[in-house]
Amino acid sequence: MQIKFSDIKSARSQDELDSIISEIVSTNTKESPIYLSDIIVNYNNGGGLIMKAIADRDEEDAEGGSEERILYKIKVVRDEWGNPPVPGEKVKWVINKRPKDQHGRPVTASDAAAMRITGDWDKKFKIVREYTVDNKGCISVPFQVAAAMLNVYGLHGRTMKPITKNHPIEHSTEPVETPSGEKLHVWYWRYYEVTPEEHVALPDLEKVEAPKRGYTKRKKD
Repeated sequence: MQIKFSDIKSARSQDELDSIISEIVSTNTKESPIYLSDIIVNYNNGGGLIMKAIADRDEEDAEGGSEERILYKIKVVRDEWGNPPVPGEKVKWVINKRPKDQHGRPVTASDAAAMRITGDWDKKFKIVREYTVDNKGCISVPFQVAAAMLNVYGLHGRTMKPITKNHPIEHSTEPVETPSGEKLHVWYWRYYEVTPEEHVALPDLEKVEAPKRGYTKRKKD
């Protein structure tokens, strides 16, 4: 479905706006997910309203354990040190849960500050997820993760221009020291979204068992 963001902006009443958003979100299915990249770049033209509606539905599906929960295909271009994806490897992503107390109310600022001091914040509201790279170099992730990846490190899959406003340049201007002791640039443009049809058309990748830059210490000569 081609989203007409002009219709959202020209809605003359709240009921009309709600109807437009509802119709758009109804087209978002497990077999044919909405192309999130278009929504993100049109955030101020109604994309933000669509994203909120999708997020609410995704949260309901996640809490209810729905088998119809929608996953989005994200092509991994490279990792933070510039290494290309390898089938079977894991991509880690930290998810920040919405902070609520045991009664479902938002956590107060003072409670949040106290939990950060004690370390309870990370235990309760930070979750590390791992996603396996498939033979096409892609991962399948839920809405919250897909939106975050594209917002922080994403390219638009159709134009290959950066979606992220966080990183207007492709990699760091200066090399930094990696865990292996090497000096490498940090790469910011790491992911782009693909449709199910585009995913099928991608070539298969070879599984190369080679040391990755930035992680494995090199042997001294």
